Amino acid sequence: MFSHEQDPVKAAIIRAKSSGALVFDGMVLPFLPEIVYRAEEYAEDTKSWYTSEPIRRLQCRNCEIEALETDLCYLERLEAIDLTGNKLISLPGDVTLQNLTSLNLTRNRLKTLNTETFPVLTELIADENQLESVAWDNISTSGNIVRVSLAQNKIRVMMPPSLFLSKLIYLDLSNNCLEEFDVAEFPGLQKLNLSKNRLEMIHNLGTLKNLQVLDVSYNKLMNDPARHDFCDISGNLIGTGPVPLPCLQEFNASNNKLASVPAFTFLCSSLKVLDVSSNVITTIDGTAVWHGVNRSSLESLNLCCNDLQEVAPEIGLLPKLGKILLEGNPMRRMRQLLNDGSASRILTYLQQRIPQNHPYYQKDKDDMMKNQRDHTSGKLKAVSQQLGAASTHGKDVSRHDVPAPTSCKLEFRDITDLAALPLDLLRTPNETLQTVSSLTFVNCSCLSQEVLQDILTNFDFDNAPSLRTLTLKRSRKGLIQSLTISHTSLLSIQLEEVPGLQSVTIQANPFLTSVFIKNTAVLNVIFENNMALKTVSIEGGRLKSIPPSLCNSCLSIEELVLSSNSITTLPNNIHLLRELRLLDVSNNDLRELPPELGLMAPADEHEQEWTKRYAGQMTRLAITGNYIVKPPPTIIRRGALALLRHLRDSLTPDMLQGIEGTTTTTIPPVRKPPPPSPPPQPQQRQGRPYLESKGFW
Repeated sequence: MFSHEQDPVKAAIIRAKSSGALVFDGMVLPFLPEIVYRAEEYAEDTKSWYTSEPIRRLQCRNCEIEALETDLCYLERLEAIDLTGNKLISLPGDVTLQNLTSLNLTRNRLKTLNTETFPVLTELIADENQLESVAWDNISTSGNIVRVSLAQNKIRVMMPPSLFLSKLIYLDLSNNCLEEFDVAEFPGLQKLNLSKNRLEMIHNLGTLKNLQVLDVSYNKLMNDPARHDFCDISGNLIGTGPVPLPCLQEFNASNNKLASVPAFTFLCSSLKVLDVSSNVITTIDGTAVWHGVNRSSLESLNLCCNDLQEVAPEIGLLPKLGKILLEGNPMRRMRQLLNDGSASRILTYLQQRIPQNHPYYQKDKDDMMKNQRDHTSGKLKAVSQQLGAASTHGKDVSRHDVPAPTSCKLEFRDITDLAALPLDLLRTPNETLQTVSSLTFVNCSCLSQEVLQDILTNFDFDNAPSLRTLTLKRSRKGLIQSLTISHTSLLSIQLEEVPGLQSVTIQANPFLTSVFIKNTAVLNVIFENNMALKTVSIEGGRLKSIPPSLCNSCLSIEELVLSSNSITTLPNNIHLLRELRLLDVSNNDLRELPPELGLMAPADEHEQEWTKRYAGQMTRLAITGNYIVKPPPTIIRRGALALLRHLRDSLTPDMLQGIEGTTTTTIPPVRKPPPPSPPPQPQQRQGRPYLESKGFW
């Protein structure tokens, strides 16, 4: 009987002589016997040494090995080592294996990692260890490494390599503790897994021109919805070329803190699967979607469990999109469609919502811009001729005597080049603007804050006495951050989808009756000396409180809509707005209501005589979407009348003494243009107050 028939170690060596693989799986070997390291020299008889295969693989899975000896170098022909499921703390530092290409150290107790003595190593797997920091120079100094997996460790720091690892195509660092990561040193990456870390920033993502699969799920990545440049999720520019990440096919950014879908994803021509579920996404950049429609390969889009109320209609134009998931979003218009409709029905619905003035309907956008420019120039030229003719006949043309034939409405849409705008006329005083009654900018991406402010400043009483409406919509690049609109003849102002707009000042517009601001980043709005103001609507902004100037200088206001902001408190002097009929503060962060709010009910609802002197005219109130704890929910559930009565009952005359004597700040008078024809007044609803309460609960 041969000795190897009783010794499993020797039996494994004998088998390795014919297979080339030394396998000890499941054997309890805290330390490998010396005979293993000398396996190339071992022979059961005198003839077997020259007929045996060289040992190219060592496999010791679940053997409880605690350490390896430096004698491992005697197995100099090893090409692969698998030590999965052992108790290794470190590797011997002075062992050189010139032929080793694959090393698997999964499920050990490694605290340090040093494989630089394996010069041709191409694959390293060290998942489920106790690594806290890793130096790339200790992994590979030759740059031959191709695949690295260090998942399920405790890595906090990754020290960059001295040389670019251009051959590395697969990198898995999931389930670690990384807070930021720079991919610039790995330009050849094809698959990158950074999921389940603590990442807040990823640098130089745009350098990965060969990247095919990217997984950054379960991190802390955020972006700014007001920024619409083609940038990566860390805010760094993703590249100067027209197609970022041209090879990206799958992108998973679920379970992060993204507030908008990264715009660059719609420009990735090879992207087929996009998962941004379980974020806090409120917007989708329709312009970015439109720019990527012709090259898009997107087949699956997962937007589940976000804060989307609307979906950009341009999504319906993606030619290969066959799967779209929207469950778990607070949608109103599409709720029934989500329950009953397929992806094709959803896409058809989105296509139907594309406005007729969208570039989708324009066969030749350049011709459209040229026609628009010629049309505008023609209008201004006609006005100039009218004014010239009037001057020739001896008429004194002024803002009190504007030629009456026709009013001029200037409308600019989808302008991407400033050369398409007649800036010489819009930014300088001239007589041709005297009959302009309406000024509109829609989707003019070239419009900067400086240019727009110059235009608005030029359209004052003297230069544009007939101007009645101002509209600014869809300025996507975030170039406009603040605006001042003053000393104009405007009746209406509309600012919508201007994501970068943070501050607005509206002053000395004596005929202004309505202001509409929607879907902006506005933090502050200042109103001064707008005595005719009746309607103010600021929706989808970032207001923390009601602008103080409203309660001080806009006492004639009748409708105030401040829904979908971040308002936390209502001012105690809100009852000074005695003309207010509608107050909408739904979908904010209110926790309590001031007692003074109860005074705004009409006088016939007041029980006490002393409160009637403060009575207002409010008949509609909306507070849905707030977590109000004071008054308690039991009072709120009784209805609006009970709520306001409860607020009034908590008041005493002493509480109003400081507010009663408050006077508004005196503002110097401004030059007034001729009064415009009064706009038609809406017909007032009749009936008992509060019964028309807009979505009170």
